[in-house]
Parts: sequence; structure tokens; C-alpha cells
Amino acid sequence: MSIPAPNLDDLRFQRDLVDEARKRIIHYCPEWTEYNLSDPGITLIELFAWMTELIVYRLNKVPEKNYIKFMELLGMQLQPASSARTDLTFWLSVSLPISPENDSPVIVPQGTQVISQSVDEEDVTFTTDRQLTIVPPKLTQLRRQDEFHKNYLPRLGVEEFYAFNREEPQVGDTFYLGFDESHPINGHILQIEFECQQVQAVGVKRDDPPWVWECAMGNDIWQELTPSTFPDEKDTTGGLNNENGSITLYLPLNLKPDQIFGRYGYWVRCRLEPRRPEQGMYTESPRVVNVSAYTLGATVPATHAVVVENEFLGTSSGDPGQMFN
Repeated sequence: MSIPAPNLDDLRFQRDLVDEARKRIIHYCPEWTEYNLSDPGITLIELFAWMTELIVYRLNKVPEKNYIKFMELLGMQLQPASSARTDLTFWLSVSLPISPENDSPVIVPQGTQVISQSVDEEDVTFTTDRQLTIVPPKLTQLRRQDEFHKNYLPRLGVEEFYAFNREEPQVGDTFYLGFDESHPINGHILQIEFECQQVQAVGVKRDDPPWVWECAMGNDIWQELTPSTFPDEKDTTGGLNNENGSITLYLPLNLKPDQIFGRYGYWVRCRLEPRRPEQGMYTESPRVVNVSAYTLGATVPATHAVVVENEFLGTSSGDPGQMFN
């Protein structure tokens, strides 16, 4: 990729060179009072302006090789050529866990090749940089910020869980979903299914509820998550007002377990925060009857390269500088 060249030829003969030089006469030579074109001094100014314009024009034609040398004189170095890198997402044909009794992971080996198919251009091959282990998420905690000491997950079905403030939902009300750290879900596609008590006239726009989803990144840092809008992954919870619904979140690759109020694990939270007037505001809190989590797939780093194994390159003599084709 060539270096973007700046336009150095931006000085105009009359405006930027001649006129600017004439303005400086009174400062550097106050006894010079004749500025007519017939004055020999003005003639010299125009001559030097013309020569300067030629030099700037030639400087603007400096080849890229010279730019590189100039940067090297300033201590700057070009980065060496490298392969393109990207993140590859693998979707499962069946979400995990397949059943409560079967929580086996799915493994995508390191070096798995993925090829883009193009009609007009050459196919591009990317190879996974590491092994991808897709595990079923293990949801262990369901907590609300104002009662964080209380884990509602084992109480569901016996005790109602109010997602936000029971009396009157307020901006900043938050509920948390905690996942077992022994099942790493960084880079996973997490689908959370809710079963709720259907509520009418809650005051919010069901297809755009006033909430924000976030995940803990470690060291008390939270990263906002945008719910998926793919056709099969759209938010169908209606702001937790539909009887059954799900929301799909793409977790970042650098997701880390964190300790929140003394509880350790992978954390995802939903925070009440209206950002647009049309979203409205809850007049009463949604009530969750049951919640479960599934994995739809995961993401892994990949490099535009092809791994060749067991290829005989030649025999080394031990001499430096040997090359093999």
C-alpha cells in the first residue's frame, strides 16, 4: 500500500509569494518606499517568487522512495509486510447445551481453513490462529443491584423476580446474570431466553426498550453490548413483557471473569437507561419467571494464510544465508 502523499505545491505565485514578500518590506527595509512594478526591487521579488514556485512544484513530485528516506532521517520506520487478520465466527447447527444432561463442548481445531467464494475474484483463505472451544454457558446467578446478596436463580418458580425496582422502576436499575468461570464464554454468541409474566401497558416501546446491555471486562470495566439484529437472533422479549422471548449478545474475545460485589464469574448486566424519548419508561417492573442461556456459536482470530505441513524444503549445510524454494 502506497503512502498518502501530501500536497506540497499549495503556494500561489501572486497571493502566497509576491504579496507576502511585499508585506514584509516595511519590516525588514523601511526605507524602501517604491512598490511599483517598474521598481527593480519588485522585479527581484517576482523573480525569486517564480524560482520558489518552481522549486515547490519539483518538491511536490518527489517519489515515494524519497519520502521513505526522509522519514528514516526522522527516526520513523515502515512496518514490515504482514498477513491480513480478521475474526471468524462459527455458528452451530444446534445451540448448546443440546440437553441438560449433555453439556459437551464443540471444538474447532487450530489451522481450520475458511475460504471465501467469489465469482469475479480469486478465493481468499483464512486460517484459524488457535483452537476454538465452544462451550455451553453455565448460568449460576441472577441478581438485582439493590439486593445483590440474594441469588434469585434457584428461587425462580417459587419467588417472582422483579427485573427492576419493584415499587417504581428508576433510571440506573440493574439486574445481573452471572456465569461459571470454569466455562469460558469469551467470544461466544450468547442467547438468553426469558419466560416472563405478561404485563400490559408498561409504558415502553417493546421493540426498542429503554435498557442497555453490558458485560464485565475485568477491573470493574464494563463494555456495552449491542443486541443482535440478525433475522433469527432479534430481540423478541418485548422489553421482558412478552411471555416468552430471547435476546442474543455477541460477547467480546477479551471478555474476562470479574468479581462483582464479592461474587466471581463472567457477568452480563441489563441497566435501565432511556436514551431516546420514544423509548418511554417502565411504569412497573417486568417479572421474570424463568431464564436460561445457550451458545449459538463463537468467534476466533484468523490469519490470511495457508498452513503447509510436512513439506520438504531442502537440506541445510549450516551456512548463513541459505534459501529454499
